[in-house]
Amino acid sequence: MDEWFSHFLMQLGAEMYDEIQMLRDDYRAAMTTLHRQAGRLLHNKSKEVSVLDVACGTAMATRSVFDKRAATKQSFRFVGLDADHKLLEFAQSKWPSLTEKCADMVQAEIEERFDLILCSFAYHHVPDAQKLQLCRNLRKWCKPGGDLLVLEICLAESQVHAYYEAVKAKLQRGQASDLCKRFLNWTMMPGDTSANTEWKVPQARLLKDFSEAGWELQESQRVWATPSLPPEAGCYYLHFRLSS
Repeated sequence: MDEWFSHFLMQLGAEMYDEIQMLRDDYRAAMTTLHRQAGRLLHNKSKEVSVLDVACGTAMATRSVFDKRAATKQSFRFVGLDADHKLLEFAQSKWPSLTEKCADMVQAEIEERFDLILCSFAYHHVPDAQKLQLCRNLRKWCKPGGDLLVLEICLAESQVHAYYEAVKAKLQRGQASDLCKRFLNWTMMPGDTSANTEWKVPQARLLKDFSEAGWELQESQRVWATPSLPPEAGCYYLHFRLSS
């Protein structure tokens, strides 16, 4: 995580970071979709389900999927992978059953295999040269017949400004809205500088990397976009399984 963003989080605190993200139409739509689609998949899984939340941050994806879900006969094991130990501590405080794994998602060594992997807004943080390795790691960590659920903002460099200006224009009003705008301005900075780790990529690149790593796309759903963008650009929910 780059120095500016780490400092930004330290100033805000992880709880405030969650709050500013949930002011965004695209983020809320993505988490709502993740909750609904993951719930549908969980009905078809065994009584014991292992879940890996990759680059989990505050465990927002895990909490979005499992919080307030009706009680079932299934039991769950949760593992949160993140390179920031402070975020992991906060995640564990919000979701006590989470087992922490502090490591970079590209370099991490995990022996366990999982029934369900959540990878929410993580792929675009990885430098282009390492994106395929992340996809291969996800394959190693998934059980045969397991599911990988990806949330990602797919944009060509020329589309970044229009997308985030639209997000800013639709922000819900609140005390944190100015902080959210500051964060979004940071995400709009060019990805080829050392100022941030927001390497935006078009959907075609994402699908190519996952396919080369052995993943087969089961479903793709655009959950949020501005009308000015083409159909392949925007915030997406993607469901993958291992190819046979």
